Amino acid sequence: MATFVGVANLVPATIAAGNADTRLGRLRVDPSRRDGPALVVIRPEHLDLKPEGSAGGGLAGRVVARRFSGSELLFEVAVDSQPGRLWVEAGPLVDGIAIGDTVRLVLRVSGSVAFSGPGSATDPPDVRGAEWRGG
Repeated sequence: MATFVGVANLVPATIAAGNADTRLGRLRVDPSRRDGPALVVIRPEHLDLKPEGSAGGGLAGRVVARRFSGSELLFEVAVDSQPGRLWVEAGPLVDGIAIGDTVRLVLRVSGSVAFSGPGSATDPPDVRGAEWRGG
């Protein structure tokens, strides 16, 4: 991937009929994509960060780190009862969330890109946010 892609979460999924089912919810992918295990790209800005106890569901997690990325602040969230961690933009909660806080992550996009191969949904890797560099 080119360097302009930046920080992205690589999340295990199962592809079926042009849909990717992930722990965060369902995403559309290229309908010509082969069914089976895959990794989908979920960018930090495609997740909403909500304080614990907020309405609207989502995955529960705990903020374990933060990182400044240009003009944005990203939080690294360890998701309860799931392997790996996810990066999410702080958004309007930039001043209201601290390391150690319990939060909820809600998927707000409906489509993504999927990749297959080793480390797919049947053999999940550590799904920490990956910063892709050219290659």
